[in-house]
Amino acid sequence: MRAAREVGGYSLPQVSKKLGVTSNSVVQWERGSIPNDELRPAIAALYGVDEQILFHEYEARMAANRALLERPA
Repeated sequence: MRAAREVGGYSLPQVSKKLGVTSNSVVQWERGSIPNDELRPAIAALYGVDEQILFHEYEARMAANRALLERPA
């Protein structure tokens, strides 16, 4: 997500203001945290990126983690 922000030419404060969140929230997303479902479309629109593409990597990681947790011991 950081790359998308930087390509769009946005600073952390600009993104946080446009989305109505704290800069800390944006930093957390850029470090791998995922925004709630309600914010995803707005983030994707702001960055001009398809929502599925923007959040695909995170969702793939979460699926892999779930598979590991559900694996029989």
